[in-house]
Amino acid sequence: MYQQDNGNTTYLNNENMNRLSEWTVGYSLVTFVSILGTILRLWCFAVLDEFFTFDITIKKNHKLITNGPYKYLIHPSYTGLLLWVPYEAYILHQLRPFVSLHAPPVYKEEALLRNHFRKEWDEYSKARKRFIPFII
Repeated sequence: MYQQDNGNTTYLNNENMNRLSEWTVGYSLVTFVSILGTILRLWCFAVLDEFFTFDITIKKNHKLITNGPYKYLIHPSYTGLLLWVPYEAYILHQLRPFVSLHAPPVYKEEALLRNHFRKEWDEYSKARKRFIPFII
């Protein structure tokens, strides 16, 4: 069986892997939420179109995208990632792998966008929340 080690901690072991075959209400719920997160991220990628990249960069003729999920949130793609937290916590019984593998570089991205778009970015970011509509 495959085991991923991070220091002295084994994240995938027989007990955790057996939980994958138990379709309990909890497992079904966290699976559903993670699927919603995946759909949200794919929607973001489609809306960003030519400006999508896994690297934080400004492309030639870059435009600030304000439609689709970006109409409501500054970082909807990161929200999609956050929707995976319950699933990973359920399967692995801890949050450490999520934090170490998925901690988004939000502030670096925002600084780059603010520097490039200036006033347009300031107006855009003041009118929206970062991750959860009306909350944060």
